[in-house]
Amino acid sequence: MQFLEWLKDSNLFIIPLDDRHEWFRYHHLFREFLQQELVNKLGPEEIANLHVAAGHWYAQNGWIEEALYHLLAGDDTTAAIELVAQHRFRMMNNTRWARLERWLNLFSTETVEISAELWMLKTWLVYHRAQYSELPALIEHLDVIMAQGLNLGMDNSLAGEIYSLRSAIAYYTGDAEGSISSARLALDLLHPELWIVRVMARMYLGGSLLLTGDQNGGYHAYYGAFEEERVQNKRFKATLLMTACYFHWITADLRSMVQAAKQSVKLCLESGHRQIIGQANYHLGCVRYQQNNLSAAEELFARVVALPYSNYGVSYTNSVCGLAKTYQALRREDETRDVIEGAIAFLLETGNTTQLPMILALQVEIEMMQGHLSAASQWAEKLDPVPPLAPMPWFLAPHLTLVKVWLEQNTPASRGKAAELLRQLQEYLEGIHNTRFLIETLALRALLEQALGNQPAALTALENALRLAQPGGFIRLFVDLGPQMAVLLSRLRMDRSLGSYIDQIQSAFTGLQQTGVLMGQGELLEPLTNRELQILELLGDRLTNKEIAAQLVIAPGTVKAHTIRIYQKLAVNDRRQAVERAIAARILPPK
Repeated sequence: MQFLEWLKDSNLFIIPLDDRHEWFRYHHLFREFLQQELVNKLGPEEIANLHVAAGHWYAQNGWIEEALYHLLAGDDTTAAIELVAQHRFRMMNNTRWARLERWLNLFSTETVEISAELWMLKTWLVYHRAQYSELPALIEHLDVIMAQGLNLGMDNSLAGEIYSLRSAIAYYTGDAEGSISSARLALDLLHPELWIVRVMARMYLGGSLLLTGDQNGGYHAYYGAFEEERVQNKRFKATLLMTACYFHWITADLRSMVQAAKQSVKLCLESGHRQIIGQANYHLGCVRYQQNNLSAAEELFARVVALPYSNYGVSYTNSVCGLAKTYQALRREDETRDVIEGAIAFLLETGNTTQLPMILALQVEIEMMQGHLSAASQWAEKLDPVPPLAPMPWFLAPHLTLVKVWLEQNTPASRGKAAELLRQLQEYLEGIHNTRFLIETLALRALLEQALGNQPAALTALENALRLAQPGGFIRLFVDLGPQMAVLLSRLRMDRSLGSYIDQIQSAFTGLQQTGVLMGQGELLEPLTNRELQILELLGDRLTNKEIAAQLVIAPGTVKAHTIRIYQKLAVNDRRQAVERAIAARILPPK
């Protein structure tokens, strides 16, 4: 210390690294000179011993990354692995994934491949990025390491971590019983201090119990932890509440979802555990979007999207979906495109092919909302055969996107494919008790039945969807399905029990007034005639000119002439925009 003081006072060789002048480094030229002198005067073994000694000093003083560097430079790999094992739980609980990845990258590939502790860390980093398709192969290699007895630095609770990941794999493949069994084994074996993985095991236990229809058991898997888990700090509670939001989303319980997410944010701020706030913001964004509070949804989703490397893979990609849908609802199409393109570039850069299909499905939904059916049709052609059905816990479900494309194509063949997939989806979602996407499935079935001319069946399906959606207060789910949904909703207004809820949804369609259709107090630039109103509504029912002519007992040429005049009055050039703008102007009469 006296030597350092002398160097500092003499302003020789050293440079301060902090304002308090507690840390210094040698001038780089003098450092190189000293390192060369070390090589000249000491042999490799003595230099290695100095590295190891430095590594232990750094470890004792909490400088783990520096300690690992010196331990590995001194070829003490076992001590380095043990150091990772000692601190990994704490770092995982604090979600310090970027730092953990730096630690792992200090080791050689060969060392990682024979160490169960390091391979486990590598697997968790893959899970954090939501690259779920890579998990089975990683777990299989971990089994090989353990079978060969090469498990350097393995902790006794490692088996619990493996079972928690097996529970995740089983859940995403629809194996509810396998997921439940693995999650329970994980909770039996996991170290109490590794609470973040215990929360994860509870998340898949609760989700899988819901798959079997045991909603009460699923609820207890989350909230029972407040009494059953040994660790009860604020970070644990914040993480537990954040994961419970997925349960509330699937059960379409938006009120409980927003309560859990808000409390999670509060606990995060109180404890300084800001690393998971992104996930809580995503969940709050989902609620605000469905409530049609677009300004709040934009702010919440944008916070997550702005930090792709800091947030969990699923919260980032699903927030991209939410933000793009929000921009589109606000008619900010350039920003919609930018956020999607940015997400695709990020996923390709990071090699995350597991999450890419979700963003591509989002892109298709936006293309259809913007009237670009050809690009959507090309995407649909590539999904042949249709991928297997699996649990749907996210912001959107690509299988339903496929149905939307087929409905938009509106051909006998596409309607037939939509009908079959909707039948499968309804049966599957009812079987796994996924209310959120069952609502959307029923709403799409209503549109299909309307396109087929089966209005009673359409209204029945829509009423069933509304009754499931009303407790949660879903708005955008219906508005995003377009003007045909507004027409159907107008025909259900006589139902008193749903009347006020339908009014809420219908009022959200009035936001389309900003498209420029209206002037003054809601008057069109040129009023439509009664005949044009009749034709417009039938156009909204997806009838062809010939079908409209037959229904109104007029010539097809007359229908075409009226249609052109309608488009001119509404300043549009296609059927979809005409109906959308007519609904915005409230000129489609209820039936």
